[in-house]
Amino acid sequence: MHDRAGECRTAIGIELDPVQVEAASSTVEGLSNTSIIQGDMATLDLRALGVTHAFAFLSPAGNEMLLPVLQQNLDVGARLVTCSFPLLVCM
Repeated sequence: MHDRAGECRTAIGIELDPVQVEAASSTVEGLSNTSIIQGDMATLDLRALGVTHAFAFLSPAGNEMLLPVLQQNLDVGARLVTCSFPLLVCM
């Protein structure tokens, strides 16, 4: 991800399943400013990680469960992207 000045931003993948963490880590190996950590997006301090954009690949029920946590843990103006499932809300 790049900011408006074209500087590369940090990408952090958060995955609960340790097997998927290992697979994703090997995929991004060698990419600068990219890492995968094992954790639960619902319990991590996303502000401390500097998250400005969040992508969630969850079921509709998972998205609905995660939404209140993200609204509390992301700064105003942060973007939330979901895959395949609508989530109708403004942050």
